[in-house]
Amino acid sequence: MPTTRMCAVVCVMAVCGCGVGHDDLIKEQIRSLDEAAAILEGVRDAESARVARPKLLKIVADIRQQNAQARKLAPTSAEDLARITAQNEQASQAALARLNDAARKAADLPDCQELVAEFNRELGRLLH
Repeated sequence: MPTTRMCAVVCVMAVCGCGVGHDDLIKEQIRSLDEAAAILEGVRDAESARVARPKLLKIVADIRQQNAQARKLAPTSAEDLARITAQNEQASQAALARLNDAARKAADLPDCQELVAEFNRELGRLLH
């Protein structure tokens, strides 16, 4: 999955709200991306891909819920947005890099491409 696409998922959160609640939601989303990366790192074959599938789809559902919670928060000022983005940028980029690397490696394995494609497709739907 391209880094810019995943970054957009995290950035959607940055536009939707403000304050401590918003920062907490961004941190939750970063943890979700790290969890997805850990699951994909454990994919080694068709059987482990089969086991990983419901876990990855649950993470997509969790991120969808996090986005819904963020949309309910009050809009943020440009200053708050810049502060929140700066505070979470390093962790966000690290999570995205780990997820992209894990997805690439899993997609290169025999019988695992469909799992990665489905995960990317479902995560990509969160952008629309």
